[in-house]
Amino acid sequence: MKFKLKFTAQTEAGQTVSTVLALEADPIDQIRQEYVDYNRPIPDRTEFAAEDTYDFGHYKKMMNVGLDNNFQNWIDAMNERERIGKTDENGNPLSMLTKADFTLNSGYRHPHHNFDHAGSTALMSSHMYGFALDVDGRDLDGKTGSDQTKMVNAAYAANPRARFSAKYSGKTHVHADWAPTTWPNRTSAAAPTFSLPPAGPDTVACDKKTENNCSVMVSSSTEHYVTCLNSQCGDSYWSCDSDDYDEHRVRTCTWERLPLGEVCGGSWHSCQYTPERISGTNLSIRSPLCPTDPNDTRHCAERNSDTAPSGGDNPNTGGNAPITPAMHACGTHTTSVSGNHSLQASCSETDSYGQGCTVTSFYACQTHTHQYPALVSGACGHTYTSSNSYNHRSETCPTNSNGHSCTSGSYYACQSHTHVYPRTCWRSACNEVVNDAAEHKETCGSGAHSFWPGCPDLNVRSWHQRSYHELRNCSRCGSQFRLCSNNDNSCSNGRNHRK
Repeated sequence: MKFKLKFTAQTEAGQTVSTVLALEADPIDQIRQEYVDYNRPIPDRTEFAAEDTYDFGHYKKMMNVGLDNNFQNWIDAMNERERIGKTDENGNPLSMLTKADFTLNSGYRHPHHNFDHAGSTALMSSHMYGFALDVDGRDLDGKTGSDQTKMVNAAYAANPRARFSAKYSGKTHVHADWAPTTWPNRTSAAAPTFSLPPAGPDTVACDKKTENNCSVMVSSSTEHYVTCLNSQCGDSYWSCDSDDYDEHRVRTCTWERLPLGEVCGGSWHSCQYTPERISGTNLSIRSPLCPTDPNDTRHCAERNSDTAPSGGDNPNTGGNAPITPAMHACGTHTTSVSGNHSLQASCSETDSYGQGCTVTSFYACQTHTHQYPALVSGACGHTYTSSNSYNHRSETCPTNSNGHSCTSGSYYACQSHTHVYPRTCWRSACNEVVNDAAEHKETCGSGAHSFWPGCPDLNVRSWHQRSYHELRNCSRCGSQFRLCSNNDNSCSNGRNHRK
């Protein structure tokens, strides 16, 4: 699609000038415009690929989210359920089905084709995003007729299983789609507000951007609202506020020990102590008494802090407050100590289940006790995470090709399970459940053929009565014969034996 835009303007001198801009919309642009026209979530350009077998639109581009693999997995499930190890009525093994044995009715449909040609009423049709297939029904068990219900059951038994599969009244095809489990309901009125997952993580401004001049973009607007690590405080504060941060950060005492000149190194939080007055000074002190002071009168102090007394009670420094080294943001280590000392928003550790630690706001150089989301004790007997509950769900056993239900009724997806179904008589006209498929079958004493005296609905027929296959004496010639084979004209006068 090509079109031109002409721009015209007039200069101050009254001269008219114009320019023409040639624009061209490629097939992807045209398809994406349809999503705009129909008020559907718009796929990214990168989600489109060249057309293939599964394209049922009017362009040379389409969306295809694993349709070929899902179709093959669906067929594999049909073979496993209906073909492998089974025979037709004549006892011949059933061959395996391939894609060539099915007629593809529909695959990807762009919005215009989906609504105006295919006549879909699904507001968020999974066909429009390359998740769905429509396949014409056919027989699966070697008999005549369309096994649409069995095709639906196979779609749910495929690996991966279909999110949704159905047959529709008056339609010849079966629908199956592998859209995400969170896909909106097919006819939901809320569908127009649905949006596809974002391409990447979004960031927002801190809630205190204006008040604290915080220029950091964060994953949550309250990310900087943290809890004081001091167990005796526990208050929450904004770490991007310099005053609040200074109030709750870890401080380290840099007074020198007596008499060896070693640094005290004791730590405290200003929020932990009530301001006190020191005799002979005008300073408010919010720090503990330094444990290295033999007179028990000196409070812990650090450089550039208003908690450092100016009095002369430190003989190692000539009576002045010590000059302390520069500190990392953690407030515990000096800048001479290498490593990461920054404030961390989250912990990257995971437990054995792959769950991330939930502890937030801690310094990288400090240890903390990892905390993880609670685990779930499932009815299946396993312990698992809440995000993995789908793999431990309870599933209802599907019916088999004869319409019988599995004797277990249901099973857990996390456990291996072999479906066990009641057997039916091999004779197609008999629907009775038996312990062995050949239970009703007997072989004639002649060894030439079999008959079915055990089928209750067939006993009325002479051929399936035992007396029809028993030895009898001919009233004409006296020799023995069976009614089931009395057609060889072996009796006297070229006639059949007579009972």
